[in-house]
Amino acid sequence: MGGPISWVAIKDYAHHYELEPDQYEALVHHLRAMDVAAQDVRDKKDGQGK
Repeated sequence: MGGPISWVAIKDYAHHYELEPDQYEALVHHLRAMDVAAQDVRDKKDGQGK
């Protein structure tokens, strides 16, 4: 189920909401951290976790 949020989706969202460059960088940082956390959960459910 799912995977990382695409760069295009993030860029389109930031453009639509007219985010400033520092806001865009923060958005990318947090979304990537969430992607990693979500992948960790999926891996653990699949028995591949640490």
